[in-house]
Amino acid sequence: MSSGYPDYEGGKQKVYLTPEWAALIGVDKTFTATFTYAIFEDEAVLTYLVPAGKEFYVTQIGYSSRAMAAADADKDQVCQVEVEVDTDTKAYGGAHGGGFIVPATPIKVIAGETLKGTIRCFANHDSFVGLAVVGYEVDA
Repeated sequence: MSSGYPDYEGGKQKVYLTPEWAALIGVDKTFTATFTYAIFEDEAVLTYLVPAGKEFYVTQIGYSSRAMAAADADKDQVCQVEVEVDTDTKAYGGAHGGGFIVPATPIKVIAGETLKGTIRCFANHDSFVGLAVVGYEVDA
């Protein structure tokens, strides 16, 4: 055992990736918002108020947009997504058909703060839009 480092024994330390660490210390949570038959500027919203004594970390954001009718499948399926913490935008994106955002570092939401995710439809035909915000919650 190295002097001054009681948890270090000859290189036996381990570096954890975010998903591995989350599985060890946190409770995985997924929040979703969907809107069926959305048209231009319709939106779906999710909110989560982090409870006292907890912290929530956003690790992934996924979103999609697709036509409800096969006849519209070759048209633009554009959507826009925004994730906020108490009105401060933390992630923003948009795409034809959808996309995925993985923050370089997890987005931290502390006790008493509200996580809000919004997906907006920008198609000019009936569409399905969906948003998923994935992360883990730990004791503060």
